[in-house]
Amino acid sequence: MLTLWLHPLPTNFSQERRFPESAAKFYAAEVAIALQYLHSLDIVYRDLKPENILFNSDGHIKLADFGFAKRCSTVTYTFCGTSEYMAPEVRSLNGTLWT
Repeated sequence: MLTLWLHPLPTNFSQERRFPESAAKFYAAEVAIALQYLHSLDIVYRDLKPENILFNSDGHIKLADFGFAKRCSTVTYTFCGTSEYMAPEVRSLNGTLWT
């Protein structure tokens, strides 16, 4: 039986509050690879934020919370996401694309 421990952030991050540049590049590349894989399956992951990037016991990332994910092979116009991570101009939509 495989046991997989997932943590919101590596323990050293909570003490240092920042990753070394090499670790940041590694984690950014892993997120990019995960998104590329999902896109190859026509899945759009639409809730990318720090809380949804988990780390396993080997130090690799896992994406979590696929509640906003959508299978889509063309274009989607659905508005969704977490407002704290949206650009101000997107948050203040008033019926037009940009305010």
